[in-house]
Amino acid sequence: MARSSLGLTAYRALTRHSTMLPKDTPLRARPKGELVWIHAGEPGNLLAVQDFAMRLISSREGLHVLITLPEQAGAQRPLPARADTSLIQMNVPGEHPEVVSAFLDHWQPDSCIWIWGNLRPNLVLEAADRGCPMFLIDADARGFDGRRDRWLPALARRLLSKFDAVFARSANDYKRLSRLDLPSSP
Repeated sequence: MARSSLGLTAYRALTRHSTMLPKDTPLRARPKGELVWIHAGEPGNLLAVQDFAMRLISSREGLHVLITLPEQAGAQRPLPARADTSLIQMNVPGEHPEVVSAFLDHWQPDSCIWIWGNLRPNLVLEAADRGCPMFLIDADARGFDGRRDRWLPALARRLLSKFDAVFARSANDYKRLSRLDLPSSP
């Protein structure tokens, strides 16, 4: 097993002592069949993410999509109701290790598409450890400008390495991610 960085060890210790909230409990059963989990890391782009999810659903029979949103997105406005049962929406679970494990145990995603940035270390690492194929799309430098990313660049590097593919929003965003040791495209 690879050694953890000091930043990751500190982050995990802090989240282990965080509070587990009842909101972290899934409200419905996992649907049968293939489930793609999309995390919309950028607040405010829910409509674009929903459109992307509906295109995925229409392209593959029996596919279900779970969209998770950052807490601040759900707090600003309630999640819009969807009539299509193939699309499930909820706030992202907390970073407490038990909450992360319960979320992944319950939903068992077949793949994960993370949009924008604002990576959640426990969630990303646990999903990768479980062998869930992960893709970071529309990656934007603003999604990696948080205090944690500036003070713990090794943590951002480690998280980026867990994605099977990373697609940047622009050439400038690619340059910023490259400074975090994003693997070069072939």
